Amino acid sequence: MSKQYYYHFTLGPVQAFVAQARRTRDFWAGSFLLSWLSSVAIKAVETQGGKIQFPSPKNDYMSWLCGEGEGIPPQQGSIPNRFKAISAQVDSSFDPKQICDSVNLAWKNMARLIWEGDIASLPLSEEQLKHCFTIWDRQVNGFWEMNWVLSDDANVSNLLDQRKNWRSQLPPDEPGVKCMLMDGWQELSGLSTPNRQGLNNFWEILRYGPDTRISTDIREGEFLCALAFIKRRFSRYFAKVCINMPGNWTLKGWPLPNAVPSLTHIAAGRWLEKCFSRINDNGNRDLLDQFYQAIKVASLDVGNERDSLLPAVKSACVNHDVDPSLASIDGSLWFEFLLNQQNDLVKLSHLSALEKSKRALATLQRQSDIGSPHPYYAVLLMDGDSLGIQMGDVSKQTGISAALNRFTSEAANIVKQHNGFLIYAGGDDVLALLGVSDAMTCAQALRLSYEACFEEQNRQNNTNIITTLSGAINIGHIKWPLRSLLLDAHHLLDNIAKEQTGRDALAIKVWKRDKPHLCWSAPWSVLFDEKGNRFERLLNTFAHGVISNSFIFKLRKLIDELRLNFEHPLTEEAMITLIRAEYLHTLSGTGLQNTPPEWWFCELLQLSKEHRRSMHGQCATVTSHNRLHIDGALLLRFFEDAYQAAGAFTRPTLGESA
Repeated sequence: MSKQYYYHFTLGPVQAFVAQARRTRDFWAGSFLLSWLSSVAIKAVETQGGKIQFPSPKNDYMSWLCGEGEGIPPQQGSIPNRFKAISAQVDSSFDPKQICDSVNLAWKNMARLIWEGDIASLPLSEEQLKHCFTIWDRQVNGFWEMNWVLSDDANVSNLLDQRKNWRSQLPPDEPGVKCMLMDGWQELSGLSTPNRQGLNNFWEILRYGPDTRISTDIREGEFLCALAFIKRRFSRYFAKVCINMPGNWTLKGWPLPNAVPSLTHIAAGRWLEKCFSRINDNGNRDLLDQFYQAIKVASLDVGNERDSLLPAVKSACVNHDVDPSLASIDGSLWFEFLLNQQNDLVKLSHLSALEKSKRALATLQRQSDIGSPHPYYAVLLMDGDSLGIQMGDVSKQTGISAALNRFTSEAANIVKQHNGFLIYAGGDDVLALLGVSDAMTCAQALRLSYEACFEEQNRQNNTNIITTLSGAINIGHIKWPLRSLLLDAHHLLDNIAKEQTGRDALAIKVWKRDKPHLCWSAPWSVLFDEKGNRFERLLNTFAHGVISNSFIFKLRKLIDELRLNFEHPLTEEAMITLIRAEYLHTLSGTGLQNTPPEWWFCELLQLSKEHRRSMHGQCATVTSHNRLHIDGALLLRFFEDAYQAAGAFTRPTLGESA
């Protein structure tokens, strides 16, 4: 009988491919392609008799990989980039290298489809085309790094990490002008120095090549390397994939969306829902029609979102008889400060139409029941706690994979229900983009789903898999680069939510301009109790406008002067009295009478204190430290504006019990 071996595999670089993004579409494309290539590796193991233990591949995804899928094809990445193949009874014919060959074959054929469809027939000189192909071929062949190990020990879990320390592949040297999307890689024109005219000449020929949609996928002034070009264009060709693979199977693609929600559409999503739901009030429909007609006359980007409308916006269009074309305009045009920047982008003959659109939008947003959209969006990143250690226990591996498969299946619907866009859900990782007013509730729903999936596995199989889910919500202005938020989200999750707060926690950071405005974290039990989200409960207790900047300033001054951000002897009752006194002092002379009830100040205090979670054996305890920070109040103030713009307040009667 053949000896049993255990094959471990990883594909990368992950961050260099996924996180380098200028648009939501780049972010989604990198994640999807990485997941797709990982699924090719899994299939290559299975064709040689291997059985994947973690991650246990989803049957419906693998069916689509072979062209046998039914229903709606996968639209997001869901396969982790590293896995462990066990129970692979193999003989001397087993070839670990075949897995790498399969991944390379899939990648190169995908690249070939794009090259032949977009570039090979361009009206370039023979020398230009040859030079461009040299860059293309070098980058396509020199990017992916695959590491694998083969062991006869089922319980060793760190072999891949040891293998990766033995660096055997280095990226190629990249001369010339660099790509605007992926750092360090040469853009495709091959110019040795940044000659703007030369760059524009090459890329204008490419943008208006055989497929006119290239000009939509690659904007004017964007100069990309082969890797970034593939990310922008692969969805146009993915359904054409049909490759005969080693192991006698055929790899096939399927239809994918060519547009995904933009950051501005995500930020404005709940505001658009509110606006369309009130379209028949106070002449709103006429104002929206004036705005839309003027936008079309000015030849601004109409139909930019196409079929990528968020669920709540789609629903509002259907329920209130709104033309979907109105909802699908470039999301940035709903923000008055961005619309005002369009003057330099329209023809002189269109300036009067642009001014008309500005007046209509300003009139609409001055109405008290409409207001302006909140110009911030949220990156939600979530990751399981303490799973890696337990994966070394063979008896738990099947249960872990089953629970994670169920969680992955539920994650897409949870994000959709919260009007977000899912980038990736695979294993214990989730990555999504949401409006600010939906981010916390979505994170909590994902956490509850994760816990339920593992509780069910433990109950069914009499196992004791102990894991929780930590999350990070990184919030930035719509003009703040997505790439920066993505990279910092990992720091927020790993260093703040997990290490600093003790796992089973949520960390939230808000950026204003290029600096952090606040950074708040707490265990889930502090943010959510049996009555729901404490922040939302505080916001919903009174009419908008009670949390003033003046109150924030006075509270910050109080904390600094009394050094309440260090350990101090004051009791909670004393601190509540001080906070309430500062609040009342803020109201003096304003004529306002709305004073929150006593419990409101108690809960604000809890959200402003430091909390740490720690494990004692299998029991977790949350410790409250007698230190007060302003970030809890700052976050409450920030959320007030976001929830107000989204129309998310439920507004119970003032003084209603919590």
